Amino acid sequence: MQYIINIIKKLLALLKRTPDVKQQKEQSIPDVKPQEGMPHVIMGDNTIKVEGAKMQEPKKTSTIITINNSTKFPYYTQRNNEVSPNQACNVTSMTMGLLYNGLIYKEGDQWYNKNGVNIYTLNKTSLPDVPYKQFEDNLIYYTRHDTKILEYYSRTYPNLYNDWVKEVDELTKNGVDANKYAIKSYPPNELHLVLSFAVNNFVGMGTITNYETQGIETIVKRIKNGESIVVSGTFEGLNHIVCVCGLQYEQETGKTYSFIIDDPWHKTLYYKEKKTGDDSIITYDEFLQYVKPVNNKEKACHVFKR
Repeated sequence: MQYIINIIKKLLALLKRTPDVKQQKEQSIPDVKPQEGMPHVIMGDNTIKVEGAKMQEPKKTSTIITINNSTKFPYYTQRNNEVSPNQACNVTSMTMGLLYNGLIYKEGDQWYNKNGVNIYTLNKTSLPDVPYKQFEDNLIYYTRHDTKILEYYSRTYPNLYNDWVKEVDELTKNGVDANKYAIKSYPPNELHLVLSFAVNNFVGMGTITNYETQGIETIVKRIKNGESIVVSGTFEGLNHIVCVCGLQYEQETGKTYSFIIDDPWHKTLYYKEKKTGDDSIITYDEFLQYVKPVNNKEKACHVFKR
């Protein structure tokens, strides 16, 4: 009799741990207002010309330690995306950030948040009837079609929102699929705050990412703690967004010499060579000069709660 009672207790405990999709979905994501001095547009026309940075080489006797938090995961490129690949650096980098920080995982062709909830099932009313093969394509589609995201965009940046809606309407009237077209205005995934809001809602675990200012030394601590972050920058005149997943530092002094970047376009700062962006390395000084706000030790970042 006691044996049966123990089995029943274990079954009840398992039921309590089973994720409740409705409860997950109803978690409130608060509005975040734009802050002065923070970059808002990811791929704007505010191209900034900066000179190449030089790095003081470590002494030959120094021991250089490399930390790379992406080694257990695949690299993601925007070049094979189905939805607006030329404007998908944002969702592709956020996909890597979510994956590297252990917030999402894949089983077969389905994606789940770390609580075991199927993300596509959670958002089925804001996705195509047959979801895209890639997570980042579904994320960008969701960002451009979900009612909550569009309402947040219209409240936060009304003029930019109206320009985007007008362009999409015009394209649709002319028989052009806006999901395949390089839109000239700013779609929701091109605004940092809207992108962050969309990711939080899409994954369905409340606020798991914030767009905020972080000092470079704080970024270094986060990476050493096993985290990856997402930043935007102006690289070779291209306004772009990438995932920072590692660094190299001198063991004897603790001085950081370089950062490791998974760039969804090509090798960072060497785009003309068309080499893979997986594990691109830029110097500390290049990070300081090119990552936004440029030439500033305080950087605007998408950070993740693990």
